[in-house]
Amino acid sequence: MHEHTYIPEQLGNLKGNMEGLAASIGDRSLLASIPLLRKTGGRDIYAQHSLEDLYTNEKHTNHSTEYLDFDNDYILSEEDKEALNFITHSYDYAVVVDIADILLTVHFLQPHVKDGWVFDSVIDAYAYIANVDNSFTSVVTNFQSRELSEQNGAFDSKNQRTWTGILGGRCVKRQMVFVPFNVWGCHWCLLVVNKARKEIQILNSLAEIPQFRNQKMEKTLVANLQACIEYAAEDGFITHADYVNITQWRTEYYTNIPQQKDCNSCGIYVLKYMLEWNGVEMRHNFTKDQMDIFRRKICCRLLHSECNKSRRTSYKDPITKQQYLAENPTYGQDGPGIGLEDDIYMINAENGSRGNKIHSTPAKNLTSTESIKKDQAKPTLGQKKRGRPRKDGHNTKEAAGKQVTQKGLKTSTVHVRGENQRACNPSQYMLSPYKQK
Repeated sequence: MHEHTYIPEQLGNLKGNMEGLAASIGDRSLLASIPLLRKTGGRDIYAQHSLEDLYTNEKHTNHSTEYLDFDNDYILSEEDKEALNFITHSYDYAVVVDIADILLTVHFLQPHVKDGWVFDSVIDAYAYIANVDNSFTSVVTNFQSRELSEQNGAFDSKNQRTWTGILGGRCVKRQMVFVPFNVWGCHWCLLVVNKARKEIQILNSLAEIPQFRNQKMEKTLVANLQACIEYAAEDGFITHADYVNITQWRTEYYTNIPQQKDCNSCGIYVLKYMLEWNGVEMRHNFTKDQMDIFRRKICCRLLHSECNKSRRTSYKDPITKQQYLAENPTYGQDGPGIGLEDDIYMINAENGSRGNKIHSTPAKNLTSTESIKKDQAKPTLGQKKRGRPRKDGHNTKEAAGKQVTQKGLKTSTVHVRGENQRACNPSQYMLSPYKQK
């Protein structure tokens, strides 16, 4: 691969007031750190229940030892190149990865071929197959991280969440707990709860740019992790002797770690930090060129993983839309929480309700009347229809022949003063309709 050079203009474009950026994008996230609902053959991408319980129940325990073969992250085999070509030319909304109930479409893996931003669900899936959660270390999913980063006091460790008690127990029993979190909706960082050193460690791939650090979020994460520890002590997940108060630990911001040289590799660096950080330093150093290969290796390993229930026997031939629809006959049928084909909706992270549509592929080969009916959004469960349905012919050719429209109708009114109504005295700027002639 050719030698990459540092491009300060790219990072300069991302600098500035990141708080203003966060305010401008509102609930949208540049990295999909807020769950998006995608229609994929009758199943919902990014099911909240699966990521809420990931690493905290026996169902999702990873018994595979394939991670032992992850010995070289910087060499692409012919099989890997075949898989990358499959992702490049396949149907965007085909589900190709199903790991621990985390569903990934081709669209989720394309940033690993085209050098784009990494999705949070990919971070969760790869951390799972790489066995980051083991007897020595543990990891928090991005769904749990979003819950823990609530800065308005909305997070409640006792709010019927079994994972909070288990997580609190792991914070005091594991040597390190990795907490990936997203800053301003456009940059991934890693917080490490290091029990051995009694430190809260912050690993940032853009450590030299202060705008890409959110100390308020870091403090909120630590405070809510401590709330999980408190709940674990109350509910019997840990003993009184195991209890610790991580809010009293010092916070260390490490800058002597490998740094990204572009504006879209932060998620790749977060994954690499999890794999290489030993609590004091990186076990092995890594370069920008190596990370470019590792980015693609992540995609290939997810496709070929033993944990992938959607693994194909061969990735030589890309999958077309027609082929995928034939293999998944339920695709395109409406169901609970499902929208129109290729529609993407924002999901409220607090209650899971569907918000506004943010992307849609227009319907094709439909008559004007059919397209109007297709465009009428169906209400989700628990919602009422708003407004009355459109009538056939509205804004269509049938309505073009009408001579008089509601908009073009002109009317006039005549006001007659009542018998007992007094004459008003208008101001100098208004003439009275009752002025005596």
